[in-house]
Amino acid sequence: MKYKLAIFDLDGTVLDTLDDLYTSVCYALEQCGYPARTKDEVRRFVGNGIRRLIDLAVPEGTSEKDADRVYKCFNEYYPKHCADATKPYDGIADMLQMLKTEGCRLAVVSNKADYAVKPLCETYFSGIFDFAVGERKGIKRKPAPDAVYEVLQTLGFRREESVYIGDSDVDIKTAENSGVDCISVDWGFRDREFLRRSGASVIVSDTAKLGDIILGKRTDHSKIAGDLFLEGYNCSQSAFLAFRDITGMDKQTALRLSSSFGGGMGRMREVCGAVSGIFMVAGMLWGYDRPGDIESKAAHYARIQALAEAFRDKHGSIVCREILKGIVNDSSPNPTVRDAEFYKKRPCLHCIEDAAAVLDDMITEIGIPDRATDAVNTDKAQSNC
Repeated sequence: MKYKLAIFDLDGTVLDTLDDLYTSVCYALEQCGYPARTKDEVRRFVGNGIRRLIDLAVPEGTSEKDADRVYKCFNEYYPKHCADATKPYDGIADMLQMLKTEGCRLAVVSNKADYAVKPLCETYFSGIFDFAVGERKGIKRKPAPDAVYEVLQTLGFRREESVYIGDSDVDIKTAENSGVDCISVDWGFRDREFLRRSGASVIVSDTAKLGDIILGKRTDHSKIAGDLFLEGYNCSQSAFLAFRDITGMDKQTALRLSSSFGGGMGRMREVCGAVSGIFMVAGMLWGYDRPGDIESKAAHYARIQALAEAFRDKHGSIVCREILKGIVNDSSPNPTVRDAEFYKKRPCLHCIEDAAAVLDDMITEIGIPDRATDAVNTDKAQSNC
């Protein structure tokens, strides 16, 4: 779907602020007689506001009074040096300008002190953001939803029209607490694996793709499906859940609905679970619902057969036992332990990614019907009531 409002985290998402934060933390520590921290340590400490950053940076056992001295020193130094080495991530400025040109409203919600957020936004993105807010008195910091609610109220948007973009577990939780969708980026202070473990459902690695997702253009469902499989979901769940941005189905329902089809339908090695997953998505997009509508039924079956043929061209079959022939013979109900050897030995990851890519190709060719978009909006509106 196309979002009308995109709310961005600042540090690690649109601005690479690590060098200036690192320098300022080390300066404050050394001025107060404490050893400096490494840049990697500061990277791990960032994300929960300046006070928490300082509390983590001072040596264990430091009194609150002494931590206050470091905090004060940081706040005196950082405002004068917050733009010394800070810079936008590659492609961010162009993407933000493109979003603005397309009519998307833009905002920033950060746990960085408000005294730094507004000047940094003005310095690097003058005229781009419609609203920017950092940590200040009277507003609970993330992951509390207060600042996001302030943006929604100030700019006049509903939660279902909005998306939050960030690079950390705090951002994922902020979006969840605020009732808005979340897109995670892996170029910031937390890596992809950490984001997966923290519950990220959509992770992007480049700004162009991020812009396309926000504007409702083609999504890389293949990558999303593969990431879900690596996270531990079965083949059918991974393929089906990857298209949740289109189907609008809530995550728990989508996972339960598709859970029976893993391993070729309950590990019976019948039709590949990933293929079953994309068939279900296709049904939600283009399926028929009137028993006497022979024309629509035939047209939909033709689409399903076309999806099957496209997948078959890549893997020789749509049947699990044939795809895994010579690799796996086990059809017991007990799932195999996922380890490095599992992923190395089996073609399942590629099957899942290819199934999603095949469906993406059809979506690009046919388009998404209005009723599917309506279903997404209706589901989100109901889930936010």
